Amino acid sequence: MTFHIGAEEFTIHAVVTKTVHEMILGIDFLIDAYVDWRFRAGKIKQGKEWIRLRQHETSEDVRVVYVCAACVVPPGAQAEVLVEISRPTWLQTQ
Repeated sequence: MTFHIGAEEFTIHAVVTKTVHEMILGIDFLIDAYVDWRFRAGKIKQGKEWIRLRQHETSEDVRVVYVCAACVVPPGAQAEVLVEISRPTWLQTQ
């Protein structure tokens, strides 16, 4: 897959999953690409260009939780349940 950070082009091997709807760059890639990440300022620098990052709102941290198998948890009880979580995406819906 080919993509851009600012004006610079990168090519990577991508992994696709049904629960992640946007690209996530790992720390290994960011280090190899010499990306300067200013966490508090919410921006990254690639080459000479600073790019502002979008912020997720905490109210949108989890969109949907899917239970992997049918289960019943009685009131007042606790149980370990296998789930898949769908997180919000920055993709525009029409």
